[in-house]
Amino acid sequence: LKSTIIQSGNDAAIALAEHTSGSEERFAALMNDYAPQLGLTHSRFKNASGLPAPGHHMSAVDILKLSAAIIDQFGEYYSWYGIKEYEHNSIRQFNRNKLLLRNLGVDGLKTGHTEAAGYCLVSSAQRQGQRWIAVVMGTESEALREQAVTELLEYGFDAFDAGEVLSGQGGVAQARVYGGETDQVLLKPISPVYVAVPRGRLADIEVRLQMAPSFDAPIQLKQSMGVAALYLDGNPLLDVPLVAMSEIPEGGFLKRVTDTISRSIGGLFD
Repeated sequence: LKSTIIQSGNDAAIALAEHTSGSEERFAALMNDYAPQLGLTHSRFKNASGLPAPGHHMSAVDILKLSAAIIDQFGEYYSWYGIKEYEHNSIRQFNRNKLLLRNLGVDGLKTGHTEAAGYCLVSSAQRQGQRWIAVVMGTESEALREQAVTELLEYGFDAFDAGEVLSGQGGVAQARVYGGETDQVLLKPISPVYVAVPRGRLADIEVRLQMAPSFDAPIQLKQSMGVAALYLDGNPLLDVPLVAMSEIPEGGFLKRVTDTISRSIGGLFD
């Protein structure tokens, strides 16, 4: 695996595929089965190495999604992408991503080259709590792909702020509950929500709640409750599903009767 990640060994990729799946063809089939779970919608794999094959393709956006998944979900392996050199069988191997050697904050991901795709590079860098990923394909040399990725990363750090706008810890909104042991349930996004906006504009993001005015008990933990729509300058950024942070069981007979009366006369007892 290290030979595949660090040195871009095609033979190592094939060996890994055959060891885990019995054949490269079966490994490619597994890749295609797993791709939708990562949100890869413009990719089709025919082999393990990425070498040209009829029907084998992957878009720049999908490379970005895959890179983000490696960083977020497989941190113990992502660190290998930043290893500059290692030795195997008394052979010294060097990482082909030369941006690791520059003071840019780059800590990993991959180079690639074929006649059809040109010189390609996806790199990620982290500075002051922000991480950016840049994907470049189809350049004419190693130097040009490194220059293009460097410019994209510098642009991201200079022109944008990325930050958390809705906490996965919850309490971003609350909903009225009728007929339950309690009258309110706190809501949270399914996971923390991060956005990138022009520098200095994070505080200008507007959250608009789209949900029913009330709900009937019982409420289940993580029950879908509505959407938090994020806007900047009136333009939509993202719709974030909201879920219940806790269960709300049905209340006793008297509580249900009181809530029914309260609702029917416009919330007089709220």
